[in-house]
Amino acid sequence: MLVEKVAPLEVDDDTTTNQETSEHDAISEPKSQGCDEFCIFEIKKLTKFRCRVEDAILENTLFGKKKKKFFSKGYDKKNEDNLKGITLWGVPLLPSKGHQGTDVVLMKFLKAKDYKVSDAFKMLRRMLKWRRDFGANEVLGENFDPGLENTLFLNGKDKEGRPLCYNVLGEFVDKKSGNQFNEKREAFLNWRVHCLEKGMQNLDFKPGGVDSIVQITDLKNSPGHAMNEVRWISKKWLMLLHDNYPVIVHKNFIINVPGWFLALHALNLRLITQKSKNKFVFVKSSRVAETLLKKLVSSIWWPYERK
Repeated sequence: MLVEKVAPLEVDDDTTTNQETSEHDAISEPKSQGCDEFCIFEIKKLTKFRCRVEDAILENTLFGKKKKKFFSKGYDKKNEDNLKGITLWGVPLLPSKGHQGTDVVLMKFLKAKDYKVSDAFKMLRRMLKWRRDFGANEVLGENFDPGLENTLFLNGKDKEGRPLCYNVLGEFVDKKSGNQFNEKREAFLNWRVHCLEKGMQNLDFKPGGVDSIVQITDLKNSPGHAMNEVRWISKKWLMLLHDNYPVIVHKNFIINVPGWFLALHALNLRLITQKSKNKFVFVKSSRVAETLLKKLVSSIWWPYERK
C-alpha cells in the first residue's frame, strides 16, 4: 500500500509494504514503522477509506443502493464486472488491484474532507455521478468555438513541473457582439472542463509524481460592463473545482488585481485565503512579474499577448 505523508499540508513522504496483495488488501493496515503520530492517523483513515471503496465496488453500491434503473440497459453481470474496472483520471479505484496511484487519488478526497472517511466517500460518489451525467470523459472529443481558446488554456509548467492553467477574464466577453452570455454559459463551462481534463492527462498519480496544477487568473482588461457574468462563471468554476477536483489545484494566483478591489474586499479575501489554506494568492499589477518569478516560474510568459 502506498501512503502519502503530509507535513503539515503539502509535503509528501511515501512508504510501501512488501506484502502480497489480495482481494482483501484494502482491509489490511500498512506498516507504520518510522511514522510520526500524524502519519499513523493518516494511515488508519486511508485504510478505512480503502475498505469503504473496495466494498462499494465489489458489492456494486458505489453509486448508491443496487438498483436496476441505474444502468441504462438494466442490471446484469457484465455491468457489475465493469464497475470493478472503474477508473478515475486513468487510475483504477478498486484498491485490491494494487495500482500505485489508487492511494494517491483516494488521499485527495480525504484531505478535501479533513480526513472524515464518510464525507470523503460521499464526495467520491457525488463526483463520479457528476462525471457520468456531465460526460467528463467524452468532453475531450468535443469541438468548441475557436473564440473560447483565449479564455482558458494550458501553457507551460511551474518550477516543480505542475501544469499552468490560465484563466483570462479580459477575453471573457466578445467585444464586438456584446456579452451574449446566456447563449455561452454551457459552452464556457464545457470548455473549461475540457481544458482541465486535458491537464489531468499530464498529471502523474504516483508517489513523488506531479499530481496537481496551478491556476492563474488574469484580471487585466476584465469587462466592467459584464462583471455580473464574470462573477457567475468564476463562482460556477470554483464550485466545480471544489466539488469534483479535490486537491487538484495546488495554488490559485489572481494577478493584475486592481487596488480598489483589494481595498474593498480586503476582509473577504483574507477569509478566502484562510479557508483555502493559503491556496489563493492575490497580486497587484505592479507585483505580477516579481511574484511569479519568485514563487512560480523561471521566465514570464504573458497570456494576454497570446496570438
